[in-house]
Amino acid sequence: MLIALKLTLTPLVMALASLASRRWGDAIGGWLTGLPIISAPISIFLAWEHGRHFAAQAAMGSIAGVVGQSAFCIGYGLFARRGWPIAVVAAGCGYIAAACLMVFLDAPLPVLMAVAATALVVARPFLPASESLPRTMAAPRWDIPARMGVATALVLTVTALAGELGPRVSGVSASFPVISGGLAVFAHSARGPAAGISALRGMASALFAFIAFFGVLSLSLDLIAAPLAYLAATLAALGVQSLTLQLIRRDARKAEIARAR
Repeated sequence: MLIALKLTLTPLVMALASLASRRWGDAIGGWLTGLPIISAPISIFLAWEHGRHFAAQAAMGSIAGVVGQSAFCIGYGLFARRGWPIAVVAAGCGYIAAACLMVFLDAPLPVLMAVAATALVVARPFLPASESLPRTMAAPRWDIPARMGVATALVLTVTALAGELGPRVSGVSASFPVISGGLAVFAHSARGPAAGISALRGMASALFAFIAFFGVLSLSLDLIAAPLAYLAATLAALGVQSLTLQLIRRDARKAEIARAR
């Protein structure tokens, strides 16, 4: 039953998010993929297979992964003008270095959340908003099936290796921006570096809700029943997400005004 859930829930969630990104553009697409669309199902499966305490520790690893995602954004923003292959390599190296450092430091939850939020604020200037991008873009037919396949493969791999990786590394591995990075690369290759940066800017805005989700989850999994813990984490993330959506809308309004001139 568990493997059936992994093979159906993950691609379904990824498909819905991808369709929404096609409808509303790069920034909203990045904003949606910045949510714990993959990490949350992985966390549920980890709690199911390894227990609530393991999942609570993995949630801290996911927050450490936000620091890595911030470094990913900075690396991509710095090297985007040199082409997406160089930008992806720089971004990936930034993620690995920052995430490994955070796992090594093994900071307590309050410090970890504060560092992650600060890292997102630091990353934002490296992802400047563009006022010249079209609202939407055409995508090849294989795009969504490919995203669904990658997301499912990541869930299966992390949950299968969780016992060997340990909770913190499992959480960090689940947070690697495979889908967001893929969205940025596709946008970049189709319409230039500004489009890729726009997708990552949306992702970075959404990661504050990611921090809220896993922060509440880490605190509550050892205290209350798992379904209640995930419900509380989801409500916290939605509250923060309603605020970060205003950042995306503000950028969109600026772009609309610029195009109207």
